[in-house]
Amino acid sequence: MPMSTANNVTVAPVIREQCWKEDGTNFVRLRITFNRRSRYITTNLLAREEQVTRSGKIKDPDLQFRMNKLAKEVQDILSQLDSNSLQTMVVIDY
Repeated sequence: MPMSTANNVTVAPVIREQCWKEDGTNFVRLRITFNRRSRYITTNLLAREEQVTRSGKIKDPDLQFRMNKLAKEVQDILSQLDSNSLQTMVVIDY
């Protein structure tokens, strides 16, 4: 579920369809959206094909809980930044 703050930043856990690996796993990413511009951060959470619906929604309750907890933590950090910092934010995905 997307979470937004007073500075209009939205953080949502997502599964990117084009990123499935041969072993049937995919890293959960956090989509951070500010001023209609999205950036993606790869997390250390792995989803297996059986944990995800055809539409890309997580159906495993444990994985949902962990994803939402991480999204909330990131949301809390971003809520402390001013809009100038958010506009110049650079996300490097290793």
